[in-house]
Formats: sequence, C-alpha cells, structure tokens
Amino acid sequence: MKDEVAKKILDKIKADYAVIAPQFSAKRQKFWNEMRDFAESLGPGDRVLDLGCGNGRLYEVLKEKSIDYTGVDNSPELLDFAKKRWGKNESRRFLLGDATNLDWWKGEKYSVVFLIATLHHIPSENLRKKVLENVSQVLSPNGFLIMTNWALFRKKYLILVVKNIILKLSGRSDLDFGDAVVPWKSSETGKVMAERYVHAFTLRELKRLVKESGFEILENFYSIDDRKAHFWNGKNIVTIAKK
Repeated sequence: MKDEVAKKILDKIKADYAVIAPQFSAKRQKFWNEMRDFAESLGPGDRVLDLGCGNGRLYEVLKEKSIDYTGVDNSPELLDFAKKRWGKNESRRFLLGDATNLDWWKGEKYSVVFLIATLHHIPSENLRKKVLENVSQVLSPNGFLIMTNWALFRKKYLILVVKNIILKLSGRSDLDFGDAVVPWKSSETGKVMAERYVHAFTLRELKRLVKESGFEILENFYSIDDRKAHFWNGKNIVTIAKK
C-alpha cells in the first residue's frame, strides 16, 4: 500500500470515529470476559498502557487493581467519554495520542501494554510493524503485550474481504489483499454512518508480525467470549507476547 493511501485511510478512520463516537461508546460499555483473566494477573505497582483505549472500557476490569493506568487514543470524542466516566487522578490518566507514533510518550516504561481492537485498523504492513515496534519501545524488559483483533474470516465479514479482493484484482481498490471496509449502521435509522477500514488477520500473519517486531509469542488463538474457538466462529484473535 502506498504511503499516501495509508495516510488518507488513517485520517478517514479518525473522522469515522468522530461521527459514530456516541453510538459506538454506548455499545462498548462492558468488556470481553477473557480480559478479566488477564486483569487477574496484574499486581500492585504494575504500569499499564491501554493503547487505543477508546471510551476506556478496559478500565472496568482494572479499577480494583492497585496499578498505574494510562489510556491513549487518537479520538478526542471517545476520550471525552472515558474522562467523564472515570475521571483523572495520580494513578489514572487519558491522553490524546496515536499508536503509529510516540509524540505523546514521556519516556515511562510499562509492564503491560493492551492493544485491544486497534491493530486491525492500521493500514499497511509497514505501519502495523511500526505500531508493534512502538509497543516494544515503551515496554519494560520482559514486559507483556496483550492484543486482540477482530476475526474476520467468518461468514458475517468474509464477504467484505472477498469484495475487496475482487475490486483489487480489477484495479478498483487501493487497499491491500486481506483488507476490508466494515460499515457502521445507525442504531436509530439503520443507515450507514461510516465505513471503517479493517485488516483481516490470520493467526499465521499475526505470529509473524509479532515475532519480527522482537516479541516472544506465548499464546495466539481464536476466541469467542471466554473460550477458545476456531477460525470459522471465533470473534477475536487473542495474542499474548513477551518482550
């Protein structure tokens, strides 16, 4: 993918989430059950980075922990929801920033970085590698990456991936193979409010990207709710890696 195309896609994703932020946040109040298991492994004093935090819903499963939490997102609209819900104190903060660069970073090292439903919105393999390299840079030695991405090779979304393949082969798409555009429909009118770029990962592709970015893969699997699944019914791909 050309750099200028990737830049336009990043700008569009940000604009799309500005439009759908109220409805998106309203539908993203509870967190996936599997995240509760990861939260249980955190101990007092752990520094946690929630990169691509959205409306801060991950904090729901972290609030009882004696941790230092930083949420970062490039959507001012979603961050407003996070700040209104959770507020700010010495051990909890929400920052405007982007996963593709570290302009927001002040040099702190984190023991755990959560990258939840974020990397699949990053266009081009080069930028996805850059995001993972950024995660490695902010992690402490032996720190952990806990990442989820949408599993899109199932009936509900596979048609969107195939549609882009057809457009790509006919020269009518600037997206890469494996990319798709997922519409967000208004819960009130049913009309499409935004068409969000996503990349459909496979387990093999994620494993390669994470390893090439200097991580050791601990787990990499399809999940549905709080159990492992297969590629045809998994809702998410969960990846756990160690620096």
